[in-house]
Amino acid sequence: MRYHDCPTVNTDAIEQDPQGEWIAGEFEQRPEIPPPFLDRWILFRSGQFTYNRAVVEHAQIGNEVHYLEVIWLVTQVYQFAARMARDGALSPEALIRLQLHNVAGRGLYTADFFGEFWSREKRVDAARTVHTGELLGQEGRDLAMQAALEIYAKFGWADAPEEKILEQQSTL
Repeated sequence: MRYHDCPTVNTDAIEQDPQGEWIAGEFEQRPEIPPPFLDRWILFRSGQFTYNRAVVEHAQIGNEVHYLEVIWLVTQVYQFAARMARDGALSPEALIRLQLHNVAGRGLYTADFFGEFWSREKRVDAARTVHTGELLGQEGRDLAMQAALEIYAKFGWADAPEEKILEQQSTL
């Protein structure tokens, strides 16, 4: 799978609030590999950035959430925050919240590993307040790994193999 930058920007689809309070964009990816998705993001004048990705059912894994998609997307979010911090566009302390909505009963696809893991919660939430300096170290990769492991644990995968996942994270 190859993932695009986070956020994905289609300059033709950028919208601006007439009062100048926000700017937003949308991007739709249709081919089979990577699986199709829809990105929608909004950057508010206050500095709040909201990023949504709707993932559709994939032909090979159904409606399960692939464990690689989790680590890759979480890492991209933290790398984006690190770029914002490096450019001075992030306050010294920032809240990064990752949420998966409507995942109750969905499985975590881990074909490379033994076990079946699924979410009992309707919403999976991993949030932490970070300092700019923490993000700049390794572009937030360590923090991203912690957040991904927290998400995996909420699917019941408490003993996720960190070394193997770290290998996949390093491909970004």
